[in-house]
Amino acid sequence: MVNRFSYRGGAPHAAVALCQRCGMCAWEAPAVGGGPAVPGPGDERERLPAPAGSAERSFVLAVRLRAGQALYGAGQTGDAVFVLHRGLVKETLEADEGERVVRLIGAAGVTGLAAFLGEPHRHSARVVGDGEACRVPVTRLREIIQVVRSATAGEEVNFKGRTIAMQGFRLRLAPRQAPPPIYLAALGDASMKVLTDVGDGWIPYLTPARGLEARIADIRAACKAAGRPENAVTIAPLVETACSHDREAARTVVRRHIAMYLGAMGPHYRGFVS
Repeated sequence: MVNRFSYRGGAPHAAVALCQRCGMCAWEAPAVGGGPAVPGPGDERERLPAPAGSAERSFVLAVRLRAGQALYGAGQTGDAVFVLHRGLVKETLEADEGERVVRLIGAAGVTGLAAFLGEPHRHSARVVGDGEACRVPVTRLREIIQVVRSATAGEEVNFKGRTIAMQGFRLRLAPRQAPPPIYLAALGDASMKVLTDVGDGWIPYLTPARGLEARIADIRAACKAAGRPENAVTIAPLVETACSHDREAARTVVRRHIAMYLGAMGPHYRGFVS
């Protein structure tokens, strides 16, 4: 079955239900927060059995979203990120005057990124309009690196982890060089731990120069603690650049981009910059 989801920019995107084709989902889960998943008109997606001995939260799940249901609350430490395919979610913050809407997330949007950072959520998230999402557990990053590294080395991938399972996968084109290095734009403690354990490079983004030296020292120390060389991770800062004969015009372009990250991408980049 092919569903059409409207992604940002208005262009329709033909997407096959993830639990059918991509192999990421273990099975179609009930709606987050409890209750059975009620199929919609013409919905014939296959309900795959849960792997034996598995914990439900260990797998990427295609979940139904119901208006009014809570995805997470402020102060909670989550274990998954939600990628919306259809529907609407609002992030809110309790204020003296009542609930204040911080952000609205629609199709192709992501909510719950604090889980990847290993930090408590600063906002609450509640479903406004019925829809669908993929629930991606935070354990997935480490396993993705293992699979990508094996595949790009030209090996046959036979892997069974907590979030990924592959049998007999091999790239059709044989790599002509050594596996490419894997760089991570890690921010929080959880992703930084993956970086120093198995990553090849770090891409700090919007990192103030005043704090870069200390972060690099922490990475070097963590690599050593993980049994790797201190310089195992290459540091490659991403610096916003705009070229123009008009200096102020170039600065305005960069300001708008940075403002979008600080104002519309949740509290994490604001906290990182501060």
